[in-house]
Amino acid sequence: KPGPSSEKQVPMVGSAIMSRPEDRPTGVDAPSTSPGPTPPGPTPPGRRFYLGLGAITLIALIWRVGYVIHERGRIVLNGDAAYYHWQSNLIAKGMGFIDPTRYELFGMKTPSAGHPPAYILYLAAVSKFIGTSQLTHRLASTWLGAGAVFMVGIRPRGLFGNEHGGSVARLLAR
Repeated sequence: KPGPSSEKQVPMVGSAIMSRPEDRPTGVDAPSTSPGPTPPGPTPPGRRFYLGLGAITLIALIWRVGYVIHERGRIVLNGDAAYYHWQSNLIAKGMGFIDPTRYELFGMKTPSAGHPPAYILYLAAVSKFIGTSQLTHRLASTWLGAGAVFMVGIRPRGLFGNEHGGSVARLLAR
């Protein structure tokens, strides 16, 4: 019966190399678990990148706030903007998700699920704790826009590198 103590050493091939270490002939090591050199992982977050992205985000916020203040009173509240504004104020007053158009125009309290609730609930919190005006809601929305610039700037960096994350953020900031 041939084995590790046999006089004649037969070279091992295939799965025999994966056998127990004590069964291996001397000089034969187990194969490496990785098929080749491991590619480098994504670069760790750099301080310089985040400072640049923070600056782009701040510029985007300033631009948005400046636009909202400059156009105050010139932009008519209609369509979805009116719906979000009115419904968030109604929720802040404790009236729930009712159709704000029917309520504002006809005084009817009709249940509504016409729009997704997350943004409406955000504006309702703003209405409850900060203010209920159109200007307040528009200024609160500028923060979400600036946050979107930041988040969209981070994602391409993870996929393509530092330059692309900053480029996309600069493009979105406009």
